[in-house]
Amino acid sequence: MSSQPIILCANQRSGTTALGQALESQKRVTSFAEIFMTSEYHVTEVPSNYFYWMSKYRKNNIGFYRRGEVTRYIGEYFDYLSKLSGTDYFLVDIKYDQWSYVVGESNNIFYPPVLLSYFINRGYPIVHLIRDNLFEQYLSIKYANAVGESHYRKGEYSNGKTDIGLYVDVEECDYFIGALSKNINLFKGFIKGYNQSVELHYDECFLNNCVTNYAKEKLSSVIPDSEWMTKVETPLVKTPVDIMKKISNSKEVVSYFSNSDYHWMFENLSNI
Repeated sequence: MSSQPIILCANQRSGTTALGQALESQKRVTSFAEIFMTSEYHVTEVPSNYFYWMSKYRKNNIGFYRRGEVTRYIGEYFDYLSKLSGTDYFLVDIKYDQWSYVVGESNNIFYPPVLLSYFINRGYPIVHLIRDNLFEQYLSIKYANAVGESHYRKGEYSNGKTDIGLYVDVEECDYFIGALSKNINLFKGFIKGYNQSVELHYDECFLNNCVTNYAKEKLSSVIPDSEWMTKVETPLVKTPVDIMKKISNSKEVVSYFSNSDYHWMFENLSNI
């Protein structure tokens, strides 16, 4: 494999797209972003998509059920991505809920997914990107869905729906935070002790449109020959709207979580 993979894992709205585009900016990395997207467009029009590859080259988009098949075909798929990239590295983004898209025996919540075990056994760099304030992450997802926009470049603003109000279903939000906390800790456990993994925190990764020295140093610890990384920057910026101010039932939200383990996540909302 001439181009080497970098594995990025996170939940939605964790900064994976910004980080991928930043690494791609120096022409040493090809970012294939999320390879397990299931929309018709991705499956039929995006050559790097796993399901596109399956349907075109394997005539099968169901998945595999024996470990030997998983490792053999994923190896072929990653060789295909390596040739497709044409750069020193290629980056793939796998969300927590996508690891099971490649099914294998012994794929259960108490053991690392078969796909993750495959990556670890081959020594691939794994970057785990975490957003500490999960309430802000929940809001970011809701706002992106409401306005139909996920990413912004410097100088860009929302598409005119800036007057939109967000109602927070407190029970849904509570479940989201609890479930995501478990996913984060579960994945931490899976890669604990793996010396080719690194944990990055969203709020410490980006300053304006630049990747911070903290993030560069962390990434350099698992990506060899990374002098080029000193110049990386992302064309994307954080959502140019104070989403907290869009919440229509902020008092209810603050009250509901005031005595919860997550109360610190709502401090900024309390001050509005």
